[in-house]
Amino acid sequence: MKKITLAFAALIVLAACEKKEEAFKGYFSVDTPGSANLVAVNGVDYPSQVYYDLSTAENKKQNIRDVWDLALGCDASKPNLFTNPSMLASVAPTGSFDFDATFNPDDFDFSHERAGTFFHKGKMMKNWQGTTPDSEVFIIDLGKTLKNKNRGYKLFQVLSFDGVSYTIKFSDLDHSNLQEVTVNVDDTYTHVYILFENPEEVLTLEPPKEEWDILFTKYMERLYDGAADTLDYSVTGALINPYKTVAYFHEESYADSTWNYTDLTRDDIEPNRYTSYSAVIGHDWKYYDLDVGAYSVMRDKCFFIKDGQEIEYRFHFTGFYDGEGRKGLISFEHLQL
Repeated sequence: MKKITLAFAALIVLAACEKKEEAFKGYFSVDTPGSANLVAVNGVDYPSQVYYDLSTAENKKQNIRDVWDLALGCDASKPNLFTNPSMLASVAPTGSFDFDATFNPDDFDFSHERAGTFFHKGKMMKNWQGTTPDSEVFIIDLGKTLKNKNRGYKLFQVLSFDGVSYTIKFSDLDHSNLQEVTVNVDDTYTHVYILFENPEEVLTLEPPKEEWDILFTKYMERLYDGAADTLDYSVTGALINPYKTVAYFHEESYADSTWNYTDLTRDDIEPNRYTSYSAVIGHDWKYYDLDVGAYSVMRDKCFFIKDGQEIEYRFHFTGFYDGEGRKGLISFEHLQL
């Protein structure tokens, strides 16, 4: 009887170990649901920006998108700065280094930051010599308020960068409200932020750079019609953390209707296809269905994501509306593989 009992116990231990090993591979695990609430508030569409972490399945931080004007990169070896694309901001290089000159916005061409590049190199970084600014003067069109009113212009110039701080100068277009400030950065984060109305307050809107993977937000994107650029358009979607997160769209499962999201395993990952392109997940996992007058989510559009800890996930979207039928509640599923 004792031998039978011991043998039975051993079988239980072996079975438990085998099941645990398979679960680790993801075959018997349940996909984790997540959501980001960008539902309209007081008539303002998509007012929030939400930072999501895959490993903890948590929204780490959230802010209203009009609380900042300028993002400043915290990597001493790769300085960066960009204006707020969620507020329709745009910039124009003047070609001048004389901040006291007179500038008419009608004389210059403005362009929006594009999602694929601004996390890595904003438009005002174009002529920097490595980590040294060339001090060109830019005109910043601050875009629209949350209530869609023009926010006006700023003259802007970077005076210096020493690896730990940026010294910047800015004023209204007529040179009134001139300010020169030094903004300290913190390499715990990918960026810090300021609002031109209160530049002395450095904002840490992001979680620490190791603690988030996806930013859900409005941003500007260049939409295409065939082979030609057509227009800059404000979209709502998902941008990956530029620090270490990479991802790619699994085209094969999307093209083959017999291949479901739940079929995807670690064996389907092709590591060489991962990209740090910020908008690799982007906005076109949904489309506006004119027949029903609402957005439809493409649940069969699947992604693989690898976070900063080298953990890999499968990922897809499942919804865009809340229980009351209001757009902007982005829901999704992901599974560690």
